[in-house]
Amino acid sequence: MKRIIVTGAANGLGRHIATKFLSRGCYVTLADNDITSLKALEELLSNDPSVFPPDSGRSVQSHALFYSCNVNDELSISSCIAATVKKFSGLDALINNAALASPWIGGRDDPSTSFDAVPVSHFRNFIETNLIGPYICSRYAASHLRR
Repeated sequence: MKRIIVTGAANGLGRHIATKFLSRGCYVTLADNDITSLKALEELLSNDPSVFPPDSGRSVQSHALFYSCNVNDELSISSCIAATVKKFSGLDALINNAALASPWIGGRDDPSTSFDAVPVSHFRNFIETNLIGPYICSRYAASHLRR
């Protein structure tokens, strides 16, 4: 069965992707910087028979790795990939899902937040997370994906 890392796995689309892979028997590292949501998801999945049917022989402990990870941090990414390879004896796929929807504080459609009010630090974080983060993840995963 496939061994997969999903970044941004604690919420939204990443959560759905990771859960779907788990329900199909894949080994999945659920990576996210939101530790609280990761722990809540681990608890939820542990008790979800649609993901881990009692007679399947699969469990959260055997098929999932919940990993606190920041896609903007090379050490965090390399550690996540190393932990995945160690636990699941390899890596077959990387889903670069972690992203920020908007650099604007209240969101693009919030009339109280204008373009010139967005701090440069917010915009830099947006660029790093959405552009540089996937590059870092792919770069560190590449050698494992080639095997």
